[in-house]
Amino acid sequence: MNRKSIFKLFGIIALVALIGFSMMACASLNTSTPSTPRGPQTTVTVTGIPSEYNGMFAFITVDIPNRHDGWNMATISGGSATFPLLDWRDDKPYSVSGDYMVIIFIFTDRSNFRNSSVYDGYIMSKRIQENTTIVWSEFIIAP
Repeated sequence: MNRKSIFKLFGIIALVALIGFSMMACASLNTSTPSTPRGPQTTVTVTGIPSEYNGMFAFITVDIPNRHDGWNMATISGGSATFPLLDWRDDKPYSVSGDYMVIIFIFTDRSNFRNSSVYDGYIMSKRIQENTTIVWSEFIIAP
């Protein structure tokens, strides 16, 4: 093997190694770790919901500025609804802790979810922990 062939071989090996390391680096960058640790799934329960909404479908989000965090859907029963939070990014059980904006939408049923809601409410700042209960009267009707 001549000197030119050896340099070419080492060049190819170096190029393959560079591509391999680049792919591993990109893969590790794309594995986003949640800013909020996953742990025990956070559950939000809304109580004191007026009876006129019993049997209707509710959608809740807990957000911080510029980022959606947790969400879920539930059917209102007996004046309450419980929402085990899911991660917006991958719909897996999610754990949050801190001050969040909470938004709730109520629809007549699941099939009406894409249409306008019968109630939109929000709370500008609510401390959310592993198991949080929110009283309906804390929500402000969204304009």
